[in-house]
Amino acid sequence: AAESGNLSAGDKNYAEWALINDDPMVVVNYVKSFITTLSSKLASAPLRPADDSLNETVVSMRLNSLAVDLYKSTLSDGYAYLGHGRRDGKPTCDVIDARSIMHNGNDPTLKDATEIVVFEVMPRTRDDDFISTFPVDYVDFDPCEEKVRTSYYYKKNGTVNLDIYTEGVAEPEHFEFPELDRLPIVRFYGEKFELSDKRWHYRGLYYQFASIIKATALTATKIQIRNATSDDDNYMAAVDAIANNKAEWRNAGVKTYDHIDTCNNEIKAPVTPIPHDNGFLIQSMELWKGVTADMLGPVVQSSSEAVTREEVLARNEVRDAIANVYLSHLADSLSESYRIISMLSGGSADKVIVQGGFLEEAQRNKFTQETMVIYNMA
Repeated sequence: AAESGNLSAGDKNYAEWALINDDPMVVVNYVKSFITTLSSKLASAPLRPADDSLNETVVSMRLNSLAVDLYKSTLSDGYAYLGHGRRDGKPTCDVIDARSIMHNGNDPTLKDATEIVVFEVMPRTRDDDFISTFPVDYVDFDPCEEKVRTSYYYKKNGTVNLDIYTEGVAEPEHFEFPELDRLPIVRFYGEKFELSDKRWHYRGLYYQFASIIKATALTATKIQIRNATSDDDNYMAAVDAIANNKAEWRNAGVKTYDHIDTCNNEIKAPVTPIPHDNGFLIQSMELWKGVTADMLGPVVQSSSEAVTREEVLARNEVRDAIANVYLSHLADSLSESYRIISMLSGGSADKVIVQGGFLEEAQRNKFTQETMVIYNMA
């Protein structure tokens, strides 16, 4: 909702009163900047498997770019799914829409799942002359224009199986993956939390920032309204008060009014405008910006800030605490993804060590900064 700009709450449609000439509400989204920065860091220094030959396979599959998208999803929404398979004898992978998957299992990466169902909504062709009978309660689609293809992953007698059901086909396509020891779908996950029914789920950064984004958006919208409706004139005066000195008042920004009507009856002066404390709004913006920065931690250290080296290290500790939670989970999921690719390629099923990229760079920079602090203190 924050990313799309739809921040109305309940029966209070904030966007309705915030409109100015049909312009939408102002959404100030500092969280998105934080996510973009972290994602760009990962894109510039991607994670990789320790095995060089496996890394060549991963690079050829463009998994590094997919990992950036999966990282964005976990930071934003809290979870994402990556499916693996084979095409022309080579391993492939693709992101699965998190809204169209059902599964069992408690492991964060779905390593212990024994059943996974994936629904893929597809457009109908001219050959599809039948109406869908698939239960629309499970998947949102137009049965007259679309059809659903269902992929059912399951384990039977210790072997991973895949049945693909397509409308109009009597029997599903059947595939077996005897080399796999788990179902070939990996979940990428964010921060763990407990639902009201005692189940565990995962959430991204927007979960805890929704209220702050809403408050910042309302403050920014009020500033926009006052900027758009504020008058540029500096004075308000009766028209005859400056009648003899029009030249002197020409560029002073004067709004004039009549104080008598055509019958010489006195007309009361216009209502005095209510002064607004715009400084309060600016302070509010800075307040919410500061709260957001404190919760997220600084992502990019500015060289222009006059801070001590100790403060730089303290800030990096906050940044590492925030970013490393999601990075650590990303590495765990990538390890499982690399392991599946290794098995599909006829390799080992052993755990794959994830190295390089952002994690190595962060630790290296941190070590360098600590060394410099100790050196300067000495």
